Amino acid sequence: MTPVFDDDALRRVDVAILVALSLEATPLVEKLHDVVNLTAAAGLKITVGQLKERRVAVVTTGVGREAAVRGTQITIAGHRPQLILAAGLCGGLAPDLCRGEVVIGQSVTRASGGSLTPIRTQGLLTTDGLRQVRVVTADSVVETPEGKRQLRAATDGDVVDMESWWIAEAAEATDTAWAVVRSISDTAEDRIPKDVAHLASVKHPARLAGAAARLLFFRPSAIGDLAELREHACAAADRLAAAVEIMLGRR
Repeated sequence: MTPVFDDDALRRVDVAILVALSLEATPLVEKLHDVVNLTAAAGLKITVGQLKERRVAVVTTGVGREAAVRGTQITIAGHRPQLILAAGLCGGLAPDLCRGEVVIGQSVTRASGGSLTPIRTQGLLTTDGLRQVRVVTADSVVETPEGKRQLRAATDGDVVDMESWWIAEAAEATDTAWAVVRSISDTAEDRIPKDVAHLASVKHPARLAGAAARLLFFRPSAIGDLAELREHACAAADRLAAAVEIMLGRR
């Protein structure tokens, strides 16, 4: 499961940043210089570049458990990073978290139980000024304020995503240091229409395009919901990239 590189010297990186979506990757890649796009197995998109003193790989894995595990395993095998950073967007569960706020994971849990705590991150990144939160990894998008309140009550979680637990678990299996940094794209009181939320669970890009086309055919008004969701997501992703640049730029 090792990526195929034109130059073997590109293998080793200091930090690998794993995100689910291209929308999350784009502002991170724009922070890099001396950029090289690599060909990898299983459809992963990998960009390697320099972020100040760090050699960084930005890896777009796809959505959900299977993609997150596969992406983490391939990244570790191919790049041997000092640190795996699970990054991207998330939903707010704590009522005082604002859209666009960037948070750092104090721990990661699942609704079914268990807890993981970031390992050996001291000296690898700076988290000054970022709120530490409990991250819950769910199997699907939590669409409603009611659902978010129920998940918070069951887990005591502050934010919810779909990949952090699986990335952390796969990193720990190889004794690789890991951390989680997320940006809030929807708050505890935001409601995501069910048909729009379904798009976030579509794992393959080709199927995603087809699902979006079907949604707009059957509900043309969804174009407004999609536009608003994308606007919030892009703004949150930009804030995340700015925070990551600070986190990795200080040694």
